[in-house]
Amino acid sequence: MSTRSRGTSAYSEFLRHIKKSEISSDNPSSTSPNRPFIPYPALSAYLMNDQIRGLLDYCAQSTVDCATIRQGYLLVFAIILSINQGAYLPYFLQSDELADEHLPFTHSQNWPEPCTQIFEQFFKAQWRFCAFKLRKSRLNDTQIQDECIVPIVKKVGLKDGGISSTYRVDIHPAYNLLFHRQDEAESSPTSTFVLKTCHETHSTYHHNEVHAYKALNNHGGPLNNIVVFHGSWISHGTYNMLLEYVDGGTLTEFLKSTEPPTRVEDIVDFWSSLLDLIKPLIRMHNLETVSSTQQSLQCIHNDIKPDNVLVSPGRTSYQPVFKLADMGLTTLEEKKNVKDASSRDAQGTSMYSSPECFRIGTFLEESLLKEKPSKDIYALGCVYSEAAVWTVLGTKGLEDYRVLRTQETDNIPGLRRTAYSGCFHNGSETLGAVGTMHIRIREERRRHDLIIEPVLEIIEYMLEQEAFRPNAAEIQRRIERAIQTARSRLRQGALEVNDQSFPEAFRISSELSSPRMLPELLPSGVGLGVDYHPSRRHSRSISQMLVDAKSTDLERDWYSYANTASDIARSSRIHHTHQVNDDASQERFEGIEGGSSWDKDPQNIQDKAPNLSIDELLQWIDDKKMRKPRSVLASAELLNRLDERDQIFLIDDSASMSPHWEAVKKAFTALVYLAKFYGPDEIELQFANCRKSSCDQHRKKSLKVLNGVKPQGQCNMALALQHILERYHPEALGNCGKHRIFRKRKKKSGVNITVLTDAASWKDGKDGICGVSTPIKDILEKYNEHRIATNRIAIQFVQFGNDLKGSEMLERLTTRPEEFGIAGGIVDTTPNSGNVSKMLLGAFDPAWNLK
Repeated sequence: MSTRSRGTSAYSEFLRHIKKSEISSDNPSSTSPNRPFIPYPALSAYLMNDQIRGLLDYCAQSTVDCATIRQGYLLVFAIILSINQGAYLPYFLQSDELADEHLPFTHSQNWPEPCTQIFEQFFKAQWRFCAFKLRKSRLNDTQIQDECIVPIVKKVGLKDGGISSTYRVDIHPAYNLLFHRQDEAESSPTSTFVLKTCHETHSTYHHNEVHAYKALNNHGGPLNNIVVFHGSWISHGTYNMLLEYVDGGTLTEFLKSTEPPTRVEDIVDFWSSLLDLIKPLIRMHNLETVSSTQQSLQCIHNDIKPDNVLVSPGRTSYQPVFKLADMGLTTLEEKKNVKDASSRDAQGTSMYSSPECFRIGTFLEESLLKEKPSKDIYALGCVYSEAAVWTVLGTKGLEDYRVLRTQETDNIPGLRRTAYSGCFHNGSETLGAVGTMHIRIREERRRHDLIIEPVLEIIEYMLEQEAFRPNAAEIQRRIERAIQTARSRLRQGALEVNDQSFPEAFRISSELSSPRMLPELLPSGVGLGVDYHPSRRHSRSISQMLVDAKSTDLERDWYSYANTASDIARSSRIHHTHQVNDDASQERFEGIEGGSSWDKDPQNIQDKAPNLSIDELLQWIDDKKMRKPRSVLASAELLNRLDERDQIFLIDDSASMSPHWEAVKKAFTALVYLAKFYGPDEIELQFANCRKSSCDQHRKKSLKVLNGVKPQGQCNMALALQHILERYHPEALGNCGKHRIFRKRKKKSGVNITVLTDAASWKDGKDGICGVSTPIKDILEKYNEHRIATNRIAIQFVQFGNDLKGSEMLERLTTRPEEFGIAGGIVDTTPNSGNVSKMLLGAFDPAWNLK
């Protein structure tokens, strides 16, 4: 075969090969869909030396070195052949600026003069050989020529919204340079991505999202719980963004298609994964800059909801990675501007909005409202709340939850038949429906669920009113403690159970002697800092039923030790059941302390209760710390009731207390040890004179405050009590966000105020007991007026010394409260030498009534 014939045959074969190798791009942004391109690997694998020599023969360029073409001009060679202009090849090979690496060519300024004649042909033909390469860190709203082909080989529509459209796309692997690779032979981890597109009329949303992703990446690199942003470009008047494809669907879909976890390990794993969603918010809400001259940035997502949480499958169904997505409504600004921000609040999905972002009507909708990161905290709390329902009650429970919220919002004229129907608030505070469902979760949880209680407490902190909502970092600290505690108990085998042991019907509620009857709907705000007591008598309270595994050892030790201790005389008092005017009120409030089914015969209960003095308890605590041998205690159901109430200690620091001050410190140390152990919330410490105070979860901090106070002067105990009790007035109860006491301590049936005093320096008052009865009488009258059970308030006096006048006043207040218009059964007195159990329980526990 002649050289000419061989060349012609090679050229025909070349044309057939590139036609066969064409792949149609499926770029949704292109005005000319299905444009074909020839992948470089298909071309490179074909154009080996033999094929190149035959084609050079066809071009009459047999003197050209094949290696030159393969090493730098393979694409140029193919383009010239495709337009049948091989005679111009030598001119290209003479110029390094016309090598493959400079393709595509957009002008002919540097072209050799003879070659300019074929520029138009070359320009049009080059695009199918020069598909766009997606390079890491090179997609920065890059402007791509309309002629350029983006090598999307497959697309599947995911979401077609009014602002943007989302697709799952496959990028040809040869043009996927978005990952660091050790060498060219190494393949990328994936070539499947999400492409999000929008028209230039909605480019603001595109820029918001791009800026948010870049800001997050610039402050610590990619986060595992945010979808990865690979870059963006503009083409054909369309704004494009390439994101990580997460193939587990959305959280909404996950909750519908996945059975709730039943094994204790799976429950902990699920919450450990889902609670990680707080981590992106920590960075978003506080983007620190590396330069001292730059202001820190603040990024607010504005649209957190289950549909914007993606699920990346993990090792098991309950170990996925949950990723926050869709930054289209994100706002980003310098922190210096946040305080005086007047930028319009970006309105996300109303269903998961926070109360402070509520707006109905044209005026509010068009007004400039200051936005804060706390709105993201609330929205994520709503997501967590629904997830909590799902873990216990499944998809049916989720449906019930949404119906319950919708029923409540539809009873509010401003919310009915609006986008807010079924949201989590009433425009000012969290719905009662949320509290109702959280109660149901607590009662119906699986008995081996180690984590749902702390999770619910975290959620309720997140759903507080704006001023008192914790920031993301504070929530993360609580989450870490909850997960660490649950995993520690799991490792220790605190509960030896499995998913077969406790089917769905065998949850906590099935163990109760009679099922708890829930109200149809709690008032708004209830369960989130405000106490509420349903109209029906309850069975034994959950706090009594669910004894934390960590308390088992203490309880076992405590009672056995108490049984070996000497009997200590109890101070006596006469209790009178509080009066409620009508039968309905009586039905509403009876059993407010839980309606427990355990024996309430006073003598039986007191025989069972620990009977220890302060000194004996302190010795037991020291022995426990030193791990010395000690008697084993038995049964602590009574002390578990401390968890039902707020615990406040009020210490008389007047000069007359000086001789007793060391005894006061010892008593406080002992009492707060048990109060903190059985009531895991914060312990509050106040003084009658000194303005120092403490409200902390750690006993050591309270003890440090006490050690810094010296008794002096004369106190006004009536005024000190008034300052505490006024926070529990019905007006305060109706505004749960206003007072710290109600946002820090959840789900309490009342308050226990323990007053350590000698009553020797109380100022005289009109009531003959230094006016102390006045604030007590005042709040009880308010409670009766508002039909609130008076036994929410319990005041326990612990008397030091033997001051006759003081003892007389305390006896009158305790044994003859009706003289001062005070309901019986809410005030008690115990000497400092008396029984510790009575000091903690005597003022509110009817089991201590002595007759």
